[in-house]
Amino acid sequence: MKFLVVILLFFLLVVGVSADEVSELVKSGDKLFRVGKYEDALEKYELALSLSSKEAALYFKAGKVLNILAEDAVGKYRNDLYTKASDYLSRSLLLDSENPKAHIELARTLIKMGLLVPDWDNPALAKRIKEELDYAMKLDTKDPEGYYLLGLWHRGVRRRSILWRRPLGLAEASLDGELKNLRKAVDMDPENLLFRLEYAKSLVTAERNDEAKLQLDRIISHKPGDENEEGILKSANEILEKLGGKD
Repeated sequence: MKFLVVILLFFLLVVGVSADEVSELVKSGDKLFRVGKYEDALEKYELALSLSSKEAALYFKAGKVLNILAEDAVGKYRNDLYTKASDYLSRSLLLDSENPKAHIELARTLIKMGLLVPDWDNPALAKRIKEELDYAMKLDTKDPEGYYLLGLWHRGVRRRSILWRRPLGLAEASLDGELKNLRKAVDMDPENLLFRLEYAKSLVTAERNDEAKLQLDRIISHKPGDENEEGILKSANEILEKLGGKD
């Protein structure tokens, strides 16, 4: 009996140490994430996952970091990062299906993996993205990211002919839906330059160039805070130049 007690105490001690170690790894990863050291943050999160693989929040954090890293990657490496992000985010949702941010992040991953490619041909992917976004919006109607991604969904899917889309249950995708959802994202988060840039692109597609110019002017008047915003300002200037510049 004493031997069993000793074994039990040893087991509890090991578990306690492991739990503390996981907590410290996650805290370290969060700190690295906040300062933009994403590869280092991912290393901490994945080490924590190797010690505790059943935490939905941890899978979510690792998936989000992978999405960020994939943005600057190219070719097969980029696709590998998105594939891994999709796996982590799916695992997170298996453990906690009521997290709207995880649904939105997974939708972002799937959109980047294929929906925005000009010659995409994967209706199952399009349906899955819409399901993730619909469920996320059901859980939280106040997240502008959801509306932004829904706008991109409309953009990607509507490029295929209605005759192709209708039998597959994708007929609702439209330019109106694209404009409506991107406009809502901009209204909810007016300081987000990416939302405003994508909305401006949609306005150009709709041949509403005067409105597009107003959005582009708003972007250009903004002082860039990081490299991503510098890229957005550059894109805005290029589009504005094609439209004939400022009025």
